[in-house]
Amino acid sequence: MNSYKGIYFSNSYFSSNIAFNSAFLFYDEVSIISPMDIQTDPNEYYKNFKVPYKIGLIGQEDDDCRKKIDLLVKTIDFAVRNKILIGNGLVYKDHILNTKINSLVNTLMSGKGIPVDELIKFAYGKDDVGEAFDEIKKYLKQSEEHQLKIKASAYLLSKKENYELIDDGDDKIPIFDSENRKVKQLSGILSENCFTILMPRVEEIGNPEQLLEIKEYLKDILVPYRMALQKLSKKLKDSIKSDNCSYSDLGNEARFIVESEVEPYLYEMKMKIEQSENKMLIKTFGKILGWIPLIATLYYAPSPDKLLAAFSKAYNDIGSMGESIYNTSLARDLGFSYIISVNKKVEKVIKKEL
Repeated sequence: MNSYKGIYFSNSYFSSNIAFNSAFLFYDEVSIISPMDIQTDPNEYYKNFKVPYKIGLIGQEDDDCRKKIDLLVKTIDFAVRNKILIGNGLVYKDHILNTKINSLVNTLMSGKGIPVDELIKFAYGKDDVGEAFDEIKKYLKQSEEHQLKIKASAYLLSKKENYELIDDGDDKIPIFDSENRKVKQLSGILSENCFTILMPRVEEIGNPEQLLEIKEYLKDILVPYRMALQKLSKKLKDSIKSDNCSYSDLGNEARFIVESEVEPYLYEMKMKIEQSENKMLIKTFGKILGWIPLIATLYYAPSPDKLLAAFSKAYNDIGSMGESIYNTSLARDLGFSYIISVNKKVEKVIKKEL
């Protein structure tokens, strides 16, 4: 199964726990653009960054300079705080201008020639890097231009290397035409809203080691959750009628879908389980975590019949237990049990910390 890779569009650091934690738990890999002009691997650079540190200033200090310094400080602080996650789901990428320049320099240093037309396109901003900068810059305010390298890089990588954009801001940049509204992209936006609305305590996880623990614990039941969201992605795609839309537009529609479909479904599922007099059903639901990993590993997108058969065989009861599971729709869409599992695990981790 293809992996889910997300890339952060808003900035070079996550400003909120809920945005980072929800992305980290949902995606196999979360990439962040490094705004620095460095010649080494940014992952090694940030992973081995020494603290405390000082940032020197060359030239006159002005408002733009202060914004850039603030950006660097927050970028470094976030990286140092989450150092343990770098290479374990968190990846840093060079901004595309730095990548392009380093590539040209390395080509020249190796003695190889660079085609003249390639140099001309780069010099005049007519290559894919320049076009990405131009596309994003026309939507940015002057006060936001220090983020241009980050947003243009994330935008280009999302198109060239199949990364799904992640954004916790209120960007109105209309970068999603009909071709860019991919299933995984839409599923990621739906998941963001599931976490915000239905798993809000994830925001309380501030320790990266705890975040790794939760991700490892839930990794096998992530596949059914993604499949459930992929089913809903068509509704999100169909809800936007305009040719181009922004991340914010998609987020607003995703919130409506989560509140109108996922939240009532979870409530109904919980109520039916709580009201059931069948103790075996309760026992079965409690053991879902033990069986979904096996089912997900074997089938990835298991059918209701296979799930029902698996549960019936597992508990040696093909009678009332199997029928009760079927009636609660649990076997039809086990993906959203991930939400319940996240909430339970997060609560345990928080209690253990206290």
